Amino acid sequence: MNSLRNYTQSLLLAFLFIITFSCKEDVKPTEQFAPIKTDENGFITYYDSTLIVNGVVNIPDSIKGIGEKTFINNKKITTIIGKNVITIKSLAFAECSNLKKINIPNIETIGENAFYNCSSIEMVSIGNILPQIKQNSFANTPGSKELNAVITKENKLLFSGWAYENKFKKLNSEEISMIKTDKNGFITFYHPIQIKNGIVNLPDSIKGIAEKVFMNNKKLKQIIGKNVMTIKYLAFSECSNLENCTFNNLKTIEGQAFEQCNKLKEINFENLSNIGNRSFVLCSMLKKVNIPNIRKIGKNAFSGCSSLELMKIGKILPYTYENSFTDTPYTKELNADISEKKILSFSEWAYNYKFKKLNSKIINTETFTPEGMFAEGRKIIRVNKEIVFNNEDGVIIPDFFTEIGDDVFAETGRYPFFEIYANGITKIGNKTFSNACNLYTVELPNVKEIGNNSFEVCYKFRELTLPSVEKIGDFAFRRCSFIYDIYLPKAKEIGKNAFSGCKRLEKLRLGVNPPAGENIFGGISKIYTLEVPKGSKEKYEKWKYRNKFKYIVEY
Repeated sequence: MNSLRNYTQSLLLAFLFIITFSCKEDVKPTEQFAPIKTDENGFITYYDSTLIVNGVVNIPDSIKGIGEKTFINNKKITTIIGKNVITIKSLAFAECSNLKKINIPNIETIGENAFYNCSSIEMVSIGNILPQIKQNSFANTPGSKELNAVITKENKLLFSGWAYENKFKKLNSEEISMIKTDKNGFITFYHPIQIKNGIVNLPDSIKGIAEKVFMNNKKLKQIIGKNVMTIKYLAFSECSNLENCTFNNLKTIEGQAFEQCNKLKEINFENLSNIGNRSFVLCSMLKKVNIPNIRKIGKNAFSGCSSLELMKIGKILPYTYENSFTDTPYTKELNADISEKKILSFSEWAYNYKFKKLNSKIINTETFTPEGMFAEGRKIIRVNKEIVFNNEDGVIIPDFFTEIGDDVFAETGRYPFFEIYANGITKIGNKTFSNACNLYTVELPNVKEIGNNSFEVCYKFRELTLPSVEKIGDFAFRRCSFIYDIYLPKAKEIGKNAFSGCKRLEKLRLGVNPPAGENIFGGISKIYTLEVPKGSKEKYEKWKYRNKFKYIVEY
């Protein structure tokens, strides 16, 4: 009976075994035990740890991406090589605390927290494309790590900014710097990634801004430099969104420093003394300028500032070029800290540079003409000699005037010795000082043209210096019989008999090229010395008036 029972049980077990085996799925061994698994996109989802040899994960070339959490918390990995990997998903290598080197030359996208807490990373190598990264892709990784990339001069800023944001210390073995300075404390480099909300606040240690540092920076809206004293050439050129500058100790602005800063509306540089050429050229929105300590305004410094309304200066008129305010409005106003004695000179300056008002009052050009002088526009046409020669300081012609007409000071021999001071005059007419026998000193530093007979019979002259004159008319210095030294370094054309009768003339100094003219030295037998610039002697040896001079020497 027991034997029958045992036999029945054995038969039942055998039947169940056959049923179970016959119902089991047919699983291919290669799928069940595959060391690498991928999803439908070809992204790795599983990588068997037996494939990690000496800590190296070598991703097959056919793999284009690594899925989420694929290698999370894997302590065996020290190196990743993914030649053709273009995407790494979130948390793919998170907590791989022994991972040191990553080589992914074709990477394009790195997911959120992909390398989170990989606390041993030393080197990441990418290609010539900056990968898009998600939040915290390299969170809690060392700040000492290095980025290697294929970069050019043009994209170096982009790569260094990317590296800086992701806490890399070096880029291609070079330490990443957001700010660089020279030995003088001048900032030479400022990384655009440092500009937050358009604002740059320079460290107090910065004493100056070097050439082109912020040139063409479209992010910059406001800059603060507490101790900056000098701004170099083109430093802010074409910063088209720059609206506000604060430089409390600024003294010097070099050429083109702020050119075409089209949104700059106001500058307030209380210690500024020197503005270079074209410094604010084409700052079309600039309305107000406060520069109370200014001493020099360069060529075209404010040219094209078509919205300029108000400029404030101090007690001293700055040295200014003729074109410093070209193409600025005629309606602008000048404010200055001046006394009654200086109103005339400041009014002339303001008028010359196309200001309409001085200290809120419309400029009256009639006040420019001193008592006893009469003018048409900027030309002196007549004088009342009784009044004009009653000034013990000499005859002073305001800088506003640029020309003295014919005969204005002629035939004044009966008046006492007098001097002429006229810095603004550029042209003197015919016979202007003819027979001004007691005229013994003239200061005419900007005169370029002298008319016929303009100084004839001025026999009190001893020395005459006309540093800017280019054209001298006929008989201009005829019978200036006591003059012995004449300096004409820019003379190009001298009229006939210009020096006839200058019988005591001993020394004549001329410029680089011999001037043209016929019978210049009529009536003079010999002049002792002709002085010419160094390197010019040979030209004068061939000059047709060479025989008039005993010696030619170079100075």
